[in-house]
Amino acid sequence: MASFDEIKLAFWDKTASHGVGAPLTDERLAHAERELGVTLPDAYVELLRLQNGGGVAAAYDGFSEEASLESLAGVGPTRVGHTILDSRAIRHTWEMPDGLVLLEGDGHTWVALDYRRTTTDPPVVWWDNDEEAGTELAPDFRSFVEALRPLDTIFDDSNWVTAPSDRPPSAVEKAEHGALSAAIRQLAEDVADLHAGRRGMDNTKKWCRARAEPVFRQAGKRSGPVNEALREIKAARDPDELERLVSERLVPELERLMPYWIDKRLQGYALDEEYLREQAG
Repeated sequence: MASFDEIKLAFWDKTASHGVGAPLTDERLAHAERELGVTLPDAYVELLRLQNGGGVAAAYDGFSEEASLESLAGVGPTRVGHTILDSRAIRHTWEMPDGLVLLEGDGHTWVALDYRRTTTDPPVVWWDNDEEAGTELAPDFRSFVEALRPLDTIFDDSNWVTAPSDRPPSAVEKAEHGALSAAIRQLAEDVADLHAGRRGMDNTKKWCRARAEPVFRQAGKRSGPVNEALREIKAARDPDELERLVSERLVPELERLMPYWIDKRLQGYALDEEYLREQAG
């Protein structure tokens, strides 16, 4: 396992601009801690001194089958993406408990610093809004970062159904089953929950936007048609219309972006390897 000091040098995805804030200053840090009423972990602050939020390098974007860290919120200000100062508003919207400082998530689940029982050195938790419960991932932020690994190495090769049995899955095949592919599958589950009465119209519309969030991180201007589909979904008047818009408008647009998503993921892997070779001399 690599040490935190080794990881932090290659932690950020330098190709991604979504969520990157202005350089962290002592004044911005002090303001954030006053607003939140907590002391932020030293290791977290060290990462923000290098880059104030943004995409996480592919070498460190996974923790477990449930929890990933494709981006890490900074303290802002940023033009695009949320910061930890948005935690209160997000908690209110999703009816989450006070004391969670939200680092990364999609509305459905979040990786967070858990200050519910402390104001310093909090554990890192994975919070599931459906279950209204959290699971501790690590006793502190430094330990959490040291346990990160590539998301595409976490799942058993047996889960990659596109790979023939006589060879391991390729990087492209693994990328195809990443966060974007999972979002498409989850959209079908959201619509099924709506028809079964387990979820209301407004809640389902929120999940549709949350599922598409990875696209906004990676696709940039190419995500315009996804935005248009989400606007139509927001205006849907009944479950049948919403289901039709998800299946005929949103999912096809997400699938259209799949090659671009895969390309961005593979670029990230290559840049990480190049950076590490340079650091090794």
